[in-house]
Amino acid sequence: MNRTYRMSDMAGCLAFVLWVGVIGIPLGLIGYLAVTYTGEVPVDLAWSDLMMRSAAWAALIAMAAVVLGMGPAHLLVNTRRHNLVLGLLIMPLVLPRYMLYYTWSLLLSPTTSLGRRLAEDPQIARAVGQGLSVGTLVLWYWPLAALLMAQTLNLLDRRVWDSARLEATNRQRRWHVALPLLWRPIVLAGGVCFV
Repeated sequence: MNRTYRMSDMAGCLAFVLWVGVIGIPLGLIGYLAVTYTGEVPVDLAWSDLMMRSAAWAALIAMAAVVLGMGPAHLLVNTRRHNLVLGLLIMPLVLPRYMLYYTWSLLLSPTTSLGRRLAEDPQIARAVGQGLSVGTLVLWYWPLAALLMAQTLNLLDRRVWDSARLEATNRQRRWHVALPLLWRPIVLAGGVCFV
C-alpha cells in the first residue's frame, strides 16, 4: 500500500515537472517579453473592432455547432448502440483542432488546382481561409454541443414525449414541448462552444 502511494507521488511530481517545463516556463517567458516590449506594434489595430469581429465569429461557430449537434444528441439518447454513437461523438474531440485544420487545408495547397486558383486571387483566398477556419471549429465543437444536449435529453421524463407524440404534430412538439424543455441545455451548449 505504501509503495502505491510512492508511485502516485512520483507520477504527480513528474506531471508537475513536465507542466512547468512545457507550459509554465514558456508561458512565463512570453508574459515577461510581452510586458517588457518597448517597440511599436507594426499593425494598426482597432481593438474594439477586433473583439466584436471575434465575438461575432464565435457566436456563428457556436450556433452552427448547436444546430449540427441536435441530431446526434437525439440519436445518442434514442439508440440501442449507445457506446458506438458515444465513441463516434468523442472521436473528433480527441483529435487536435490544428490536425483537423491541416487535413482540410491540404485541399488548398499550391500543388492542387484549387490552390493554384486561390493563389491568383487574394480576396477569394482570404474568404476560403476564413471559411476553412470557421468550418474546422464547427466540426470540432459540434460533438461537444451534442454531448451536452444529450445529457439533458437523457434526464427528461419519457412520459412527456409520449404524451406529446399522442397529442401534437411534429411542429407543435418542437416549438411547444421541446423548446421550453431544452432551451437551457441549448444555451449552455452554445455558451460553452462560444467561450
